[in-house]
Amino acid sequence: MEKKDSAQPELLEKILYKDNLNRAFKRVKANKGVPVIDGITVEEIGAYLRENQQAIIEKIYKGKYTPDTIRDKHELS
Repeated sequence: MEKKDSAQPELLEKILYKDNLNRAFKRVKANKGVPVIDGITVEEIGAYLRENQQAIIEKIYKGKYTPDTIRDKHELS
C-alpha cells in the first residue's frame, strides 16, 4: 500500500490499525450511537464499512480521501 508522505505516518498507521478501528466502532455501538443528519443507523454504517473499509483506508493513506455523506451513497443504492 503506497503511503503519502506525512509528518506523522506512525500516528496514521495507529489510527487506521484494524483493531483500533474495530474498537472505536464497538464503542459507538455500545453507546447506542444514534443516527445523525443522514439518518443512517449504527447497523447500516457497519454494513457500509464492512464493504468499503479497505478502499477508504487506502485512499486515506494516499491522501486522496474525501468523505461523501453516507446519505449520498445510501440514496444511490
